Amino acid sequence: MTYGGTFNSSGVLTGDSSSDPNNDTSGTASTQYLTVANYDTSNSNPNPNPNQINVYYVPTAQSAWFTYGHAFNSQSTAANPTAYPATPASQTGVTGTAITSPTSIPAMTAGYHYAGVKYYDAKAAQNRVFWTTSALGWTSPTANTAPSTSTAGYYTGYSDISAAMAAAIKDANAENGGMIPVSLTSQPANELAGFGSGTPNVFLMYYEADKITANFTFAWSGGTAPANAPTLPSNSSVSGAYTTAITGAPTYTAPTGYTTSVVVSANGATVGTYSTLAAAFAANSKYVGTTAKPMTFAVTVSANQNQVNFNYSWAKGTPGATDAGATTANPGKLQGSLPANSTVTAGTGAALTTLPASWLPVGYGVQSVVTPDGNTYTSFSYSGTTLTLTGKDASGNAVTKTATVSSAPNDLYLAARAVYPTVSSAAVQNWSIVLNALTQSPTLQVNFTSAGSGVTVPAGFTLPFQDASGNTFTGMTGAPIPSSVVTATENALKAKVSGSAYNNWYLAHYTDPNGNYDQNATTTALANVVALVGGNLLGTSNKYTAQYDYQGVVSFSCPSLIDFGSHLISGSTQNLTGSMKDSNNNPQGVVVNDARAIPTNGSLSWTMSVAQTKDITSTSVLGLSFSDSMLTFNGTPMTLNNPVTVGSDNASTTGKITTVLPANSTAFKLSAPTALQVPGAKYQGEVTWILQSAP
Repeated sequence: MTYGGTFNSSGVLTGDSSSDPNNDTSGTASTQYLTVANYDTSNSNPNPNPNQINVYYVPTAQSAWFTYGHAFNSQSTAANPTAYPATPASQTGVTGTAITSPTSIPAMTAGYHYAGVKYYDAKAAQNRVFWTTSALGWTSPTANTAPSTSTAGYYTGYSDISAAMAAAIKDANAENGGMIPVSLTSQPANELAGFGSGTPNVFLMYYEADKITANFTFAWSGGTAPANAPTLPSNSSVSGAYTTAITGAPTYTAPTGYTTSVVVSANGATVGTYSTLAAAFAANSKYVGTTAKPMTFAVTVSANQNQVNFNYSWAKGTPGATDAGATTANPGKLQGSLPANSTVTAGTGAALTTLPASWLPVGYGVQSVVTPDGNTYTSFSYSGTTLTLTGKDASGNAVTKTATVSSAPNDLYLAARAVYPTVSSAAVQNWSIVLNALTQSPTLQVNFTSAGSGVTVPAGFTLPFQDASGNTFTGMTGAPIPSSVVTATENALKAKVSGSAYNNWYLAHYTDPNGNYDQNATTTALANVVALVGGNLLGTSNKYTAQYDYQGVVSFSCPSLIDFGSHLISGSTQNLTGSMKDSNNNPQGVVVNDARAIPTNGSLSWTMSVAQTKDITSTSVLGLSFSDSMLTFNGTPMTLNNPVTVGSDNASTTGKITTVLPANSTAFKLSAPTALQVPGAKYQGEVTWILQSAP
């Protein structure tokens, strides 16, 4: 048997050799596939056939390889992994050796997943791809566009990469008959730039970037929105491929007065904390994390805690106050105190504390209010339910601001607080409230006390405090009342009550606006009660009163004669009873008639007494005289000039008539001793009736 050689035109083989020149196992000889065996007659072949040439095909060594490829679909812009798992071991054999499925395929790099397996079908001259179900989560692979140089065959629905690999290898064995000759002698490169044409015996494991969700959540700090807070954006999410740029994300900037804190997390761990969503997004602009543990941009919004200052001051010229820059106080006396300056710390939008309606000291008003925005308001109006503030801004331009309220406020400050009811967004906010003294008009109310029946009571009237020319006096709360005004007002009163209608009426006293009168004054004067309140205009009432009482009299009638009669000389002491008679010798009692008016803040009282003011002596016989104690009243000896009480009334009333002693009274007794019983002797003495009254 010889090998090789050539045949000439006569069929003679020359150049043959006893060695097989094609016995090359290196796989590089151009003729390695063909062996020609020649049999000649000299050969000891038991079946020599010189006319037969046998051609033998010898299978050469082959390999099957596994590599990675980036699936060519809508998320192909995702970055490729920086490192790949080790590929399954390559398989060796010869042409036609069946390829076997790897016993295991390593898990794909985090952030990616297997999408399918591609191989080149030499028989059909096309790529064939076996897609896993996970690949369908993006865009159906059947929609991909393959290069024009190749028409791909697609097969879908494989549960995982192992199933897809098994299907691809089974198909390759069926279509290509196992391994087919290729020129590859080492691990082929990964296919990272699109859907390229396949290579026989190479199984490309396609991967895709994971689908990552980025969630954007918005919440108030503490879980509850502060008062008057703006509405936060709704929670939202966007999705994209791992490592690709996040698009369609919401934007949010906290309103002035509010602060954000943004915590970014991925794969169950915190990535970073940022002050704004923009900063968080700038630092985390690409999808990271995993499908199971997505990205989260948790935006927490909180109201800034702002400082609100309330400052109160007196308007320039306020009586009793010291103006800015001055060293002494203005004339007068303050009639109230400024509210204390205060500072509160509260969140943006929080409601300011409600003020009581009576926060102002009495007698004062609000001249101006500077609000936190720098506007100065000096007046307000209310119509329907609309409250309007009027003033100027910091540049001096006219400005108005309105609000809807249910009722009219009492003063400018309450109006301003109704229009600015909440804490603004500024870190420091200043309220400045200037109080001014209100104008006061003091008056003198003249009253006349009821005088009982038969007395016409003049109508009361009011006089304004006035100057000497009759001009009404007014002044600010706390301002001094000039003494000249007090004098002129009192003179005006005297002139007013000088007519006959006021006869028998006298000025009982003055009272100040608090109802007090000067009980210790030696004279009744308006100046006395003005002094009781410090001589200044009050913040409450400046109504003084002058009280007139009726000047009626309390009178009485009494006997003109107490007659002890004519008696015979008895020779013993005689006890005589006096009879009370008038000038006509008629019986006469002692009667008190009270015609006075009951005084203001007082009562009527009187006391009747009688006193022996001359001794009883003889007018006909010289030297005869009754001594002290011989005359008695109701048993009480009457000594010279020592009154004896006859009767009294501490609760008298106007027009009350009281009989103190009846006409038939036997109260007077006289003891006549024998020595004074002298023939022809006549005796005469004197008693005096005394009526004391109060007032």
